[in-house]
Amino acid sequence: MEFDNKLEERAWKAQARADKAKFKANLAKAKVVEQAEKEIGSATLAKLKEMGADKARPFLKTLEGDLSASTLKYLASIGLMSKDEAQAAIKANEDARIAQREARKAARAAKATKAPTGGQ
Repeated sequence: MEFDNKLEERAWKAQARADKAKFKANLAKAKVVEQAEKEIGSATLAKLKEMGADKARPFLKTLEGDLSASTLKYLASIGLMSKDEAQAAIKANEDARIAQREARKAARAAKATKAPTGGQ
């Protein structure tokens, strides 16, 4: 592609970079929506949107432990959950994962230190 001057070329390249960034952002958002639909179900997600935040909140409270951080952030971005609720759920999920990891470590350590039985 030929340009009349350097300024025109720079503008074209800058626009191309902006278009590429916008495409990547839209793709990332689509992946988050797809993940949310997979975790919750597309029909359920549509019904929750229809119900609104106040009516959907009790249902979402029961699901919080099973949802990924990206899904919780998406729910906050579409207004089904407040950002503070989403952050609290993300923190609680992370704490639960850490507690599970520690419990597994403790169980492995207890199993390893268990005295072998001398059964004949």
